[in-house]
Amino acid sequence: MAAAAESERNVRTYRAEDLPAVTAMLVDRDPWRRLGYTAGDWERLLAVPLAGREGWVIERSGTPAGFALLRL
Repeated sequence: MAAAAESERNVRTYRAEDLPAVTAMLVDRDPWRRLGYTAGDWERLLAVPLAGREGWVIERSGTPAGFALLRL
């Protein structure tokens, strides 16, 4: 059973259509909430193309479940 669950995970490059799911992951979480980041901030910061940054999405069963943003 564990092997089947592992095979459902995937790491891939961030795409524009990931924006709603990634914003939902970040907007109500600390430290971002305490720092005052809003959904509008994330929409602006994560607009494609990501200038000077690379984004990666972790998918579980085809749904974004995690996100990493690297400044180049």
